[in-house]
Amino acid sequence: MLETHGNSLRQALRLLLRFQRKNRYLASAWGALRIAEQQLLLELDTPGAVRPSELSWRLCLPMPNVSHLIASMKRKGYVASYPLSFDKREGRVTLTKKGVSKVRETDRISNFLMHDFVNPFSDEEQRILHRLFAEMGDGLGAPPSVCKPGDHPLRIETRRLTRSLGIITRDLAGTGLTNIELQLLYLLQEKGPSAREELAEELGITASALSRGISRLKKLLAVKGEKSRDKRLILKLTEQGQTQIEKIDSLLGAEFLRRCGEEYERFLGANMALLEKALAVWNSDLANMPAGVRVETHPSYFEGLIAQALIFISTSKDGLLLREQAFRLGSEAIIVYLDSTVGLAISLMQNQAVGFGVNENIGNLALLADAARGALREYLQANAYSELRLSRIAAELPHQLGISSNRQRSIVSAIPFSEI
Repeated sequence: MLETHGNSLRQALRLLLRFQRKNRYLASAWGALRIAEQQLLLELDTPGAVRPSELSWRLCLPMPNVSHLIASMKRKGYVASYPLSFDKREGRVTLTKKGVSKVRETDRISNFLMHDFVNPFSDEEQRILHRLFAEMGDGLGAPPSVCKPGDHPLRIETRRLTRSLGIITRDLAGTGLTNIELQLLYLLQEKGPSAREELAEELGITASALSRGISRLKKLLAVKGEKSRDKRLILKLTEQGQTQIEKIDSLLGAEFLRRCGEEYERFLGANMALLEKALAVWNSDLANMPAGVRVETHPSYFEGLIAQALIFISTSKDGLLLREQAFRLGSEAIIVYLDSTVGLAISLMQNQAVGFGVNENIGNLALLADAARGALREYLQANAYSELRLSRIAAELPHQLGISSNRQRSIVSAIPFSEI
């Protein structure tokens, strides 16, 4: 059956494993968290506390892994757990204030990434991608994920898909491989001999964690440099490793087909080019930013900051700025690391505003607004930002600013674009 069926599913699996690999890299490079830690925090962002057993189900991870994750995140100060008097078997887990702040940062960055990702696709292509991801997650048995206002629909489904790929890997009888070990084998097959540090970075894990995986795969991997003074270890697949990958490929294709069905495979085959395009887009532009570069310095993120600054300028000019909004905008500016006058001007303006009351020192605010407007004008002229583009950007911010759509429309309409 595999000769005539399952080819599209096996091809899709390869693409999606690469997609998951990139997600691991992005989580570690920008969020300083492993993807499992990031997803744990996201699933805790609900009213009330959550049972560890429920987290195990949502994340598609065994309880020992979840317990280890919770302990790790407690040490980092992101979560708290407590026992219940009426249930001695397991307690509850909840986010701390630090955890809530981290989730908000993750949401902001992830949604900017997703909006940038879908930009090259038409509405119809986005609809097809959503169906491809959603039906695959359904077929693989991935549980629903937390859905929050402002979440792009594709972000929710890719989150489910990341977990469902772990399900299918875990359930393959006889391989004994974890998802990350399978990812390592596929990556070496694609790249050929590679340095341990480079592989760890691309997989989104530490070099020491990768070394533990290597020790479990001794017959499948060959390691050079281990006994020399050179600490740069080079890994490659052995013949047995290559044979194992081919065997796994066949097993995965058969299991994929059994779970998702032939009708879905036909739909997938008809849209394979779109899936390949999606992966190519994800692996370019934003996704290829080097480790250590903050997403807040990328133009897509900065566009949002500019729009917020414009709204800030307009509201402060009219004396309508609220203290809470100043705090919110100030916290955005504080995390921006930009070597430009506009970043400095906005930070100065917003941090000063935090110390002012609603109706106090409006003259000082106006001076700060003028300084920021001048810096913005230079930046916008240098980067060819049009009034139409800025209007569109500003119109997409109701959830981030925490104000009503009607109020935002009135603010946006009042922004003095002609003066900028």
